[in-house]
Amino acid sequence: MPVFFLLFFLGIIFSSDKQTDALDSAETGKQADDYKEEKIVNTDSLLIFPAVYYTPETKIAGGILGGYYFYPSQNPNFSKPSFITLELLYTELEQIKGEVTCDIFWGEYKNRFIGAVGYSRFPSKFWGIGNNTASDDEEVYAPEGFWLNLGYKNLISGGIFLGLDYEYLRRDIVRETQGGGIEWESVAGKDGGTISRFGLSVVSDSRNHLIYPSSGGYYQAQAKFATRAIGSEFDFTAISIDLRKYGTICGNTVLAAQMNGVFSMGEPPFFSSASFGGKYLMRGFYEGRYRDDNMLALQTECRLPLWWRLGIVAFAGFAQVADRIEDFRLGNFKFAFGGGLRFLWDKEQKLNIRLDVGFAEGKSALYVTIGEAF
Repeated sequence: MPVFFLLFFLGIIFSSDKQTDALDSAETGKQADDYKEEKIVNTDSLLIFPAVYYTPETKIAGGILGGYYFYPSQNPNFSKPSFITLELLYTELEQIKGEVTCDIFWGEYKNRFIGAVGYSRFPSKFWGIGNNTASDDEEVYAPEGFWLNLGYKNLISGGIFLGLDYEYLRRDIVRETQGGGIEWESVAGKDGGTISRFGLSVVSDSRNHLIYPSSGGYYQAQAKFATRAIGSEFDFTAISIDLRKYGTICGNTVLAAQMNGVFSMGEPPFFSSASFGGKYLMRGFYEGRYRDDNMLALQTECRLPLWWRLGIVAFAGFAQVADRIEDFRLGNFKFAFGGGLRFLWDKEQKLNIRLDVGFAEGKSALYVTIGEAF
């Protein structure tokens, strides 16, 4: 029954902007002024600050976050900023991460370049492959290596971008604990390896704001092809979808919904397999708690500004992984739900500090971080 309710709710949100637009005019109660829509002013900004956050995967984490946001056009019809970001991170669990990312528009937003380069050593947990792995099989492994992602997208028509992508990922795997029930000999990529793959993507992005959207949608379909011909140690194809829809009701209350899926052919290594969990997808589950060649997730969130810069959210979602697409079953979905608080830290960029508590399989998980889940 809960699955049907979520699917029905997702259908409502994805169906049309007209219904939520009509409800926008029906304001109820006192709204939070700092969350109200304002006329967009295209101004550049530089943000550099120390950051402290907490997730089940990192425990207490600290580092430096920086971002330069700039507008390639002063035309008020083009309001999406380009940006370059820096993240340097060290955690209580001795995890290390450094990454530089960029998302740059030019030519009146007809061209877009997306890139990322980084290095990490990030001890994590692994329970094996499948939708029914036992919690007692937990082992700790430490993936270490670097990655490079490059993507060029060109506006072809009606707000739709067609893109070419390339990804390089090198991972070395060290098993830090042993003794679980995992049959490592049958796990692809158990010793690490290199992935080199190219891809094709189609993207439509009508969100009114990149960081805190309240209307519009984001729809991406992507196919990536890893092959030994371009230096990969693994041969597989992965098709992914990321569909998001945003709308408002009762003034500034935002309803957000997301459908996320990964469908693989061939034999992807476990460290690049489809999974869910963590601070972005299915909060309440440990990131990567369930892994397999295919994954389907549905989640929704209600975001309600309260007073001044404070807000609250409630969220819920369903997800499952499967060896084959035909193995998906309605009764195999895992359920997660929760709620949280928001503090509007940067009014100009609508950047929130978020505190979420997620619940799944009788356990809770705390997340204190920056930005929305989706």
